[in-house]
Amino acid sequence: MDLTQRLTDAMNRWQAICEADALAAGRDVVPWIFPSEANTPLEAAALYRRFRSLLSRAGLPRFRLYDLRHTFAAMGAGGGLSLPIIGRLLGHTQARTTQRYAHLADDPVREAADKIASAITKAGEGGKVTRLREGT
Repeated sequence: MDLTQRLTDAMNRWQAICEADALAAGRDVVPWIFPSEANTPLEAAALYRRFRSLLSRAGLPRFRLYDLRHTFAAMGAGGGLSLPIIGRLLGHTQARTTQRYAHLADDPVREAADKIASAITKAGEGGKVTRLREGT
């Protein structure tokens, strides 16, 4: 999974804090970033309970953890990223899985089509044609 450098740095800092706390308390250091209370891998049900608790304490509306993944993909598609790139970021092995975000990419495509049509119209009217992209 590709992670941003900011997230990687934050996870490394958290892991170092957890390791220091474990050593100071005389406990074994575990390899998991978010272990259970028993220092085993955190089970999905426990993760969801913690997530709901954090939402409640932060005063945020209740939503599924998976919704964050969908929002990430939707923001990418709406921001003009290609579906193959979004699929790769999400770890999709089938292009068809990423197609659910295709409708969100319509606005950037329409904007590009409008720019091209405007340039063609100006050229046909003898007006000054502006570059569609800088440096081209």
